[in-house]
Amino acid sequence: NTWWYQTNLTATHPAQSQPFEWFLNIKPVWIAVDYSTPNMRADIYAVGNSLLFWFGGLSIFATLGVLVLHKFFKKKSTILKKLTHPLLGMLLFAYCIVWLPWQLSPRIMFFYHYLPAVPLLSINLAYWLHVLWGYKKIRVLPVLIVVGIFTHFVVWYPHLTLLPVSFEIKNTLYFALAVWKQQ
Repeated sequence: NTWWYQTNLTATHPAQSQPFEWFLNIKPVWIAVDYSTPNMRADIYAVGNSLLFWFGGLSIFATLGVLVLHKFFKKKSTILKKLTHPLLGMLLFAYCIVWLPWQLSPRIMFFYHYLPAVPLLSINLAYWLHVLWGYKKIRVLPVLIVVGIFTHFVVWYPHLTLLPVSFEIKNTLYFALAVWKQQ
């Protein structure tokens, strides 16, 4: 019954999205709106932290690249040995097993289907930030990434929690991309 339901569901929805859009943070899901405060709008959007998702996506590709290179050059490269933690492959596998099956699903999908993959994405990014921290000349890079992710969270917090914000801010910041606005 589950397989039949998943493969025969023909519903559509304005907030539906494809799995490749999730880690790019292209299509959020609008949950609630409140216009009760004059000249302001309050929303709850299920939307990810773009910087976390984008840098996390880069970290997934870095993990994949290092694991492939390590497979072919494991005896020749000391830097690959230094970069490759024994559990890194398991982390990549866990992320892929949560996200990749959605690529094959014919049913309508939403951003929230990606949420189980986000902690794995975050752990993978944390691993690479730790690796970068080990290089003193570029130590500022992981700091800037973490500060950027935190700043993004603070700026977007009202949009996630039904706090009233002026229409001007909503339209210029939170709805900068047309696909981010749902009514």
